[in-house]
Amino acid sequence: MLTVARYPNTALAHVGRARLEASGIEAIVADDATATMAWHLIGALGGVRLMVQTDDAERARRVLESEIDDTYEDVPELSDDPPPCPAADEVRREREAPALEPVPIDSAPADAALIAASIWRASLVGALVWPLQLLTAAQLLELWRDRARIWPKLVSADRRRVAIAAVLALMGLVLSAAILLRLSTFVRGS
Repeated sequence: MLTVARYPNTALAHVGRARLEASGIEAIVADDATATMAWHLIGALGGVRLMVQTDDAERARRVLESEIDDTYEDVPELSDDPPPCPAADEVRREREAPALEPVPIDSAPADAALIAASIWRASLVGALVWPLQLLTAAQLLELWRDRARIWPKLVSADRRRVAIAAVLALMGLVLSAAILLRLSTFVRGS
C-alpha cells in the first residue's frame, strides 16, 4: 500500500477515499482511529493518510488532482411549488379551525378519585421526602376548602386513604417542626 495524499482531518480524507472509490480505485484511510481519538496529534503524524495499492497509485493521484465535476445534468429541476405534505396540511387545518372557548376552572368537574389518589401518593412519598409533606398539606387544604363538592363523590376506600394521608401529613409536619425547633436551639446554643 502506498500513501497518495495526506489530509488535515478525517472528513477530508474520507471525501478523497469516496472520490477514488467512485473511480474504481480501492482506498483506505490510514490513521482514521488515531486521528479520531487523538485529533490533536494529526499535525505531528503528518496528517491523515489516504492509501491505495501500489499499482493504482499514479491513477489515484490523477483522480485526486483533477477538478471535481459539480455539474449535475441528471438532477431534475426543482419546481417552485412544494410537494404535498399531509402533516403540514393537517397543521394548517388545525390553525385555521375556530378556537375553543376556555372552560373556567371552577366550572370544570373535579374527579374526586384522582384527587384522593394524588393526596394518597403524595402522603406516602412525603413520608420519605419532606417537601412532599407540604404538597400533601396543600392538597388536603384544597380538599377541605372544596369539601362540599368533592367529599360526597368519594367512595369509602378513598375517604379512608384521605384520612390516613391527613394523619401522615400531620405527623410529618409535627416531626419536621420538632426537628427544626431542635436545630434552632442547637444553632443558638453553639
